[in-house]
Amino acid sequence: MKAPIQSFAYPLLAGILAGCSIVFHSPVLSVVCLVPLLLFLFRTGRFSFAQGFFFAFTTAVFLFSWMITGAERFTGSSPLYGVGAFLLSALFFSGYWGLAAWLWGHYYKMIRRKQGLIPALLLGAGWALAEEAFFLLISDLPWFGFRAGYGLSHHIFAIQYASVGGAGLISFIAVFLNVLLVQ
Repeated sequence: MKAPIQSFAYPLLAGILAGCSIVFHSPVLSVVCLVPLLLFLFRTGRFSFAQGFFFAFTTAVFLFSWMITGAERFTGSSPLYGVGAFLLSALFFSGYWGLAAWLWGHYYKMIRRKQGLIPALLLGAGWALAEEAFFLLISDLPWFGFRAGYGLSHHIFAIQYASVGGAGLISFIAVFLNVLLVQ
């Protein structure tokens, strides 16, 4: 079954918001950046891998665009080397987060009748665990460092929670608030 074209507007918007929250260090964008993606995933649960993949690829445009010119400058070779590095990085990054979105889409279908704090707590914890697992996987590749709560880490009050639980707690808070907004 083919996904309708308009269904990719949600992850596109979520990817743009997530990329901007990281680039501009915006606490407000961190709290709402995942809302469009979660709206679509929670409403239908269909095409969840494709939605997560497209969201992550859009975010990767913000995170990895430096590779295109950086690889050319660093190696002295053609710009195609940078485009290749960008595409490989974006595909790896998008594949991981596509798989995570697929898991969340299927998980939410199981608990769709429940509202409130429990689904938000579980999805926030799942996202934070997925980020930590991703960081274990890419420990020597710091440019893959995507955190949903990165914008919150530049807020004077939110940073105090990072001293207790690290960056994972900040991401948990950001995703928790995004899920609450969607419900």
